[in-house]
Amino acid sequence: MSGPKVWNTGSSFPIEISVIDESTGQGVPGLASAIGLHIRRLSDGYWWNGSSYILSPPAQLNVVEVDSTNQPGLYRHTFMGNNSITEEMYEARWDISAVALQRDAYELHVCRPSLSPSGAYQTTIRVVDTGLSPIVGATVAVFDASNTSMLAKGVTDSGGEVTVALDAATYNIRLACVGFTFTVPETLVVAASGSIEYTGVQWVPDMNGSPFDPQGVLP
Repeated sequence: MSGPKVWNTGSSFPIEISVIDESTGQGVPGLASAIGLHIRRLSDGYWWNGSSYILSPPAQLNVVEVDSTNQPGLYRHTFMGNNSITEEMYEARWDISAVALQRDAYELHVCRPSLSPSGAYQTTIRVVDTGLSPIVGATVAVFDASNTSMLAKGVTDSGGEVTVALDAATYNIRLACVGFTFTVPETLVVAASGSIEYTGVQWVPDMNGSPFDPQGVLP
Protein backbone atom coordinates (compact mmCIF):
# COMPACT_ATOMS: atom_id res chain seq x y z
CA MET A 1 0.00 0.00 0.00
CA SER A 2 0.99 3.61 -0.35
CA GLY A 3 -0.55 6.83 0.80
CA PRO A 4 -2.00 9.11 1.78
CA LYS A 5 -5.10 8.82 -0.39
CA VAL A 6 -7.97 11.29 -0.69
CA TRP A 7 -11.50 10.09 -1.39
CA ASN A 8 -15.01 11.55 -1.45
CA THR A 9 -17.70 10.91 1.13
CA GLY A 10 -20.39 8.54 -0.13
CA SER A 11 -17.95 6.73 -2.42
CA SER A 12 -16.82 3.15 -2.19
CA PHE A 13 -13.11 2.82 -2.79
CA PRO A 14 -10.61 -0.02 -2.93
CA ILE A 15 -7.74 -0.65 -0.57
CA GLU A 16 -5.25 -2.69 -2.57
CA ILE A 17 -2.38 -4.69 -1.12
CA SER A 18 0.47 -6.08 -3.24
CA VAL A 19 2.49 -8.97 -1.83
CA ILE A 20 5.84 -9.44 -3.57
CA ASP A 21 8.37 -12.26 -3.21
CA GLU A 22 11.65 -10.46 -2.48
CA SER A 23 13.76 -13.19 -4.07
CA THR A 24 11.93 -13.17 -7.42
CA GLY A 25 10.10 -9.85 -7.55
CA GLN A 26 6.91 -11.75 -8.42
CA GLY A 27 3.51 -11.46 -6.77
CA VAL A 28 2.57 -14.13 -4.22
CA PRO A 29 -0.93 -15.65 -4.73
CA GLY A 30 -3.10 -17.57 -2.29
CA LEU A 31 -2.75 -15.34 0.80
CA ALA A 32 -6.20 -13.68 0.96
CA SER A 33 -7.28 -15.50 4.14
CA ALA A 34 -3.94 -14.74 5.83
CA ILE A 35 -4.03 -10.97 5.33
CA GLY A 36 -5.13 -9.15 8.47
CA LEU A 37 -6.52 -5.77 7.44
CA HIS A 38 -7.82 -3.22 9.97
CA ILE A 39 -9.13 0.32 9.48
CA ARG A 40 -9.11 2.83 12.35
CA ARG A 41 -10.77 6.26 12.58
CA LEU A 42 -8.07 8.64 13.76
CA SER A 43 -10.29 11.20 15.52
CA ASP A 44 -11.36 8.78 18.28
CA GLY A 45 -9.44 5.54 17.65
CA TYR A 46 -12.53 3.47 16.83
CA TRP A 47 -12.23 0.52 14.45
CA TRP A 48 -14.31 -0.25 11.35
CA ASN A 49 -15.82 -3.76 11.38
CA GLY A 50 -17.32 -3.62 7.90
CA SER A 51 -20.62 -1.98 8.86
CA SER A 52 -20.04 0.20 11.94
CA TYR A 53 -17.41 1.46 14.38
CA ILE A 54 -16.40 -0.41 17.54
CA LEU A 55 -14.00 0.30 20.39
CA SER A 56 -11.76 -2.81 20.06
CA PRO A 57 -10.04 -4.12 16.93
CA PRO A 58 -12.43 -6.51 15.12
CA ALA A 59 -11.61 -9.70 13.31
CA GLN A 60 -9.79 -9.03 10.05
CA LEU A 61 -11.78 -7.41 7.26
CA ASN A 62 -12.62 -9.35 4.13
CA VAL A 63 -9.83 -9.31 1.55
CA VAL A 64 -10.12 -10.95 -1.88
CA GLU A 65 -7.47 -11.90 -4.41
CA VAL A 66 -8.05 -9.87 -7.57
CA ASP A 67 -6.76 -12.32 -10.20
CA SER A 68 -4.29 -15.02 -9.19
CA THR A 69 -3.49 -15.84 -12.84
CA ASN A 70 -3.06 -12.42 -14.42
CA GLN A 71 -2.35 -10.30 -11.32
CA PRO A 72 -0.84 -12.64 -8.73
CA GLY A 73 -0.16 -11.07 -5.37
CA LEU A 74 -2.76 -8.30 -5.71
CA TYR A 75 -5.46 -8.25 -3.00
CA ARG A 76 -8.36 -5.87 -2.43
CA HIS A 77 -10.82 -4.74 0.23
CA THR A 78 -13.60 -2.29 -0.64
CA PHE A 79 -14.14 0.38 2.00
CA MET A 80 -17.88 0.90 1.68
CA GLY A 81 -19.28 4.30 0.79
CA ASN A 82 -22.23 4.76 3.12
CA ASN A 83 -23.36 7.17 5.81
CA SER A 84 -20.86 5.70 8.26
CA ILE A 85 -17.93 6.91 6.14
CA THR A 86 -17.76 10.55 7.17
CA GLU A 87 -15.37 13.39 6.43
CA GLU A 88 -12.48 12.13 8.44
CA MET A 89 -8.94 10.75 8.46
CA TYR A 90 -8.52 6.98 8.72
CA GLU A 91 -5.60 4.59 8.97
CA ALA A 92 -5.45 1.22 7.22
CA ARG A 93 -3.03 -1.39 8.60
CA TRP A 94 -2.30 -4.90 7.45
CA ASP A 95 -0.05 -7.85 8.16
CA ILE A 96 0.21 -11.45 6.98
CA SER A 97 -0.04 -14.25 9.52
CA ALA A 98 1.12 -17.04 7.22
CA VAL A 99 4.62 -15.71 6.63
CA ALA A 100 7.19 -13.72 8.57
CA LEU A 101 6.21 -10.55 6.74
CA GLN A 102 6.26 -7.08 8.18
CA ARG A 103 3.28 -4.80 8.43
CA ASP A 104 2.32 -1.76 6.44
CA ALA A 105 0.02 1.19 6.99
CA TYR A 106 -1.30 4.23 5.22
CA GLU A 107 -3.67 7.11 5.73
CA LEU A 108 -7.05 7.61 4.08
CA HIS A 109 -8.46 11.13 3.83
CA VAL A 110 -12.20 11.28 3.15
CA CYS A 111 -13.79 14.64 2.34
CA ARG A 112 -16.73 16.23 0.57
CA PRO A 113 -16.79 15.77 -3.23
CA SER A 114 -16.31 19.52 -3.71
CA LEU A 115 -14.06 21.39 -1.36
CA SER A 116 -13.06 24.83 -2.64
CA PRO A 117 -12.77 27.59 -0.04
CA SER A 118 -13.38 31.24 -0.88
CA GLY A 119 -10.44 32.86 0.90
CA ALA A 120 -8.93 36.25 0.17
CA TYR A 121 -5.72 35.12 -1.54
CA GLN A 122 -5.26 33.05 -4.69
CA THR A 123 -2.58 30.49 -3.90
CA THR A 124 -1.06 28.31 -6.60
CA ILE A 125 0.51 25.05 -5.46
CA ARG A 126 2.89 23.49 -7.99
CA VAL A 127 4.05 19.89 -7.61
CA VAL A 128 7.23 18.79 -9.40
CA ASP A 129 9.63 15.86 -9.43
CA THR A 130 13.32 16.10 -8.56
CA GLY A 131 14.05 17.10 -12.16
CA LEU A 132 11.57 20.01 -11.79
CA SER A 133 9.12 18.46 -14.25
CA PRO A 134 5.46 18.89 -13.29
CA ILE A 135 3.72 15.93 -11.63
CA VAL A 136 0.32 15.61 -13.28
CA GLY A 137 -2.60 14.09 -11.40
CA ALA A 138 -1.23 14.55 -7.88
CA THR A 139 -3.81 15.04 -5.14
CA VAL A 140 -3.32 18.21 -3.10
CA ALA A 141 -5.14 18.44 0.24
CA VAL A 142 -5.04 21.59 2.39
CA PHE A 143 -5.53 21.13 6.14
CA ASP A 144 -5.71 23.62 8.97
CA ALA A 145 -2.68 24.20 11.20
CA SER A 146 -3.83 21.56 13.70
CA ASN A 147 -4.10 19.03 10.85
CA THR A 148 -7.66 18.06 11.80
CA SER A 149 -9.89 19.68 9.15
CA MET A 150 -9.47 19.43 5.39
CA LEU A 151 -10.18 22.87 3.93
CA ALA A 152 -9.48 22.35 0.24
CA LYS A 153 -8.46 19.68 -2.21
CA GLY A 154 -7.65 19.41 -5.87
CA VAL A 155 -5.74 17.48 -8.52
CA THR A 156 -2.77 18.97 -10.37
CA ASP A 157 -3.25 19.89 -14.01
CA SER A 158 -0.87 19.46 -16.95
CA GLY A 159 1.43 22.06 -15.42
CA GLY A 160 1.46 20.29 -12.06
CA GLU A 161 -0.61 23.08 -10.51
CA VAL A 162 -3.67 23.56 -8.30
CA THR A 163 -4.95 27.01 -7.35
CA VAL A 164 -7.04 27.58 -4.21
CA ALA A 165 -8.36 30.70 -2.49
CA LEU A 166 -7.11 30.81 1.10
CA ASP A 167 -7.19 33.33 3.92
CA ALA A 168 -4.01 34.51 5.63
CA ALA A 169 -2.95 31.68 7.91
CA THR A 170 -0.61 28.71 8.26
CA TYR A 171 -1.74 25.45 6.66
CA ASN A 172 -0.60 21.85 6.36
CA ILE A 173 -0.37 20.47 2.82
CA ARG A 174 -0.66 16.75 2.11
CA LEU A 175 0.34 15.50 -1.31
CA ALA A 176 -0.21 12.11 -2.93
CA CYS A 177 0.52 10.61 -6.32
CA VAL A 178 1.09 7.03 -7.40
CA GLY A 179 4.82 6.39 -7.80
CA PHE A 180 5.98 9.36 -5.69
CA THR A 181 6.60 10.13 -2.03
CA PHE A 182 6.36 13.54 -0.39
CA THR A 183 7.15 15.23 2.89
CA VAL A 184 4.01 14.70 4.98
CA PRO A 185 2.82 17.22 5.82
CA GLU A 186 4.32 20.23 4.10
CA THR A 187 3.79 23.70 5.58
CA LEU A 188 2.17 26.57 3.71
CA VAL A 189 2.10 30.12 5.10
CA VAL A 190 -0.31 32.44 3.27
CA ALA A 191 -0.01 36.22 3.68
CA ALA A 192 -0.80 37.34 0.12
CA SER A 193 -1.61 35.86 -3.27
CA GLY A 194 1.28 33.87 -4.72
CA SER A 195 2.65 30.45 -5.51
CA ILE A 196 4.66 27.71 -3.83
CA GLU A 197 6.39 24.60 -5.14
CA TYR A 198 6.68 21.15 -3.55
CA THR A 199 8.81 18.25 -4.73
CA GLY A 200 7.93 14.57 -4.98
CA VAL A 201 10.55 11.82 -5.08
CA GLN A 202 9.94 8.85 -7.31
CA TRP A 203 9.44 5.78 -5.12
CA VAL A 204 10.95 2.36 -5.80
CA PRO A 205 9.68 -0.49 -3.55
CA ASP A 206 12.22 -1.70 -0.99
CA MET A 207 13.14 -5.29 -1.86
CA ASN A 208 15.61 -5.70 1.04
CA GLY A 209 13.16 -6.81 3.68
CA SER A 210 11.91 -3.46 4.95
CA PRO A 211 8.16 -2.79 5.20
CA PHE A 212 6.50 -1.12 2.24
CA ASP A 213 6.00 2.17 4.06
CA PRO A 214 7.11 4.98 1.76
CA GLN A 215 5.35 7.75 3.67
CA GLY A 216 6.72 6.75 7.10
CA VAL A 217 3.27 6.10 8.53
CA LEU A 218 4.44 3.23 10.72
CA PRO A 219 5.40 4.14 14.28
